[in-house]
Amino acid sequence: MKKREIGLLLGVFFSVACVLGGCESTKKVVLDPKDPVTIDIWTYYNANAKASFDELVQEFNDSVGAENGVIVKASSSGGVDELVKQVDMELLKEKSDRDLPEIVGCYMDTAYQIYQEDGLVDLNHYFTEKELSEYVDAYLQEGYIGDDLVLFPVAKSTEILALNETDWEEFSRECGVSEDIFSTWEGIADTAKKYYEWTDAKTETPNDGKAMFGQDSLANYMNVGSSQLGQPIFTVNNNKVKITLDEVVMKKLWDNYYVPYISGYYGSYGRFRSDDMQMGNIISCVSSSTSAAFLPSEVTLNDESTYPINIKIMELPRFLDTENEAVQQGAGMVLTKSDEKHEYGASLFLKWFTEKEQNVRFSAASSYLPVKKDSNDYSYIEKQIDSNGILCKDIVKQALEVSVQQVNTYQLTHSHPFTNSSTARSILEDSLFELEEKDRQQVVKLLDSGISLDDAVAQINTEEHYQEWLQELYSNLNKIAGV
Repeated sequence: MKKREIGLLLGVFFSVACVLGGCESTKKVVLDPKDPVTIDIWTYYNANAKASFDELVQEFNDSVGAENGVIVKASSSGGVDELVKQVDMELLKEKSDRDLPEIVGCYMDTAYQIYQEDGLVDLNHYFTEKELSEYVDAYLQEGYIGDDLVLFPVAKSTEILALNETDWEEFSRECGVSEDIFSTWEGIADTAKKYYEWTDAKTETPNDGKAMFGQDSLANYMNVGSSQLGQPIFTVNNNKVKITLDEVVMKKLWDNYYVPYISGYYGSYGRFRSDDMQMGNIISCVSSSTSAAFLPSEVTLNDESTYPINIKIMELPRFLDTENEAVQQGAGMVLTKSDEKHEYGASLFLKWFTEKEQNVRFSAASSYLPVKKDSNDYSYIEKQIDSNGILCKDIVKQALEVSVQQVNTYQLTHSHPFTNSSTARSILEDSLFELEEKDRQQVVKLLDSGISLDDAVAQINTEEHYQEWLQELYSNLNKIAGV
């Protein structure tokens, strides 16, 4: 379904929901500036994101908060895993003993847990239809569980492709290959084979060609790819999940990642693919737009010598003959149930924080994307960066510009919550990665025995082997999802 069609459907959805739910007017609560309510917020922000968020919290407290009787106090766990543990510990307690803050910055998996405990506010009560229409449709859609808007978008990210143009140029010139190949997964797979063969021919050692490409998140590749190819892996209706591993779709995903990987055309060596680019092990990768700040400006070789490189940010590839589609990710914020004064005060902060100027300032400082439609304008973002003296690397600016373009033109997809959905995602991520790592080693052993690369890969990459992986993945996903 195209982006415009999604927008129209969401518009109808919001209109119907508001008519049925009576959300034409939101709750109006009178607060007393002389006796302000205190709103606690738990986040996982660190470094630049935390500094920017703390600055904006203070700005809110000194202005809108002071005028309306709201004081916000923010604390950070320092990381997502630590924040999830904090929330989990509270949920293990009896409801009367829980001490959750009014606002929690979290992903949908955590929001779903609190929601199941009847612990979240439906934000439709505090936002009008007009106010909600200002946000990127797909971002809002992700925050719904049934008819309840429980996870509110505050800063998002997507995936982008990074290319080491410096090392690409020689290969491109000698082999007559253009950067256009990075527009499709098929183009990348075909060209990675050529790159391996080209680098292999540079030495006298056989089969020592280099990988061209790496992927940070296989779960994203599989989820977005399957959706793009017409058959999503996870379909959730009424909080019930249906798992579909279409053989044709999954084979397409297999052929364009697993096969190049065990052939040595793709690679994964360090913790992140940006690390692999820095070490010169790959020259291109797909990773989160927020990771742009970690992309290298130079390559460090095994002998510790270095040379500068230029990184170009490009849009996410698609499969041939499909619509452009990309993941949307990034935590939102939930309001926990308390009383109307605290809930209303918390909603005032969310509204203020996601207003165009404040939200763009935070996004630019933390490499995230703003959440309102009119905020996804790179010229405005760049002006805010310059006028506010925000420290922002050129590579981050480049990533923001490309990411904003994707948000405005791509169909955006996201993970849907269900029981054990985070574990299911981990299974999806690990199943292919662990197999391809093991099978790559098998290919290397066969190469060492004197077998050609094509024959070695053919011995491992059989239809039977594919079916075994597919059936095991299907079984493991169904078990964890309770299907």
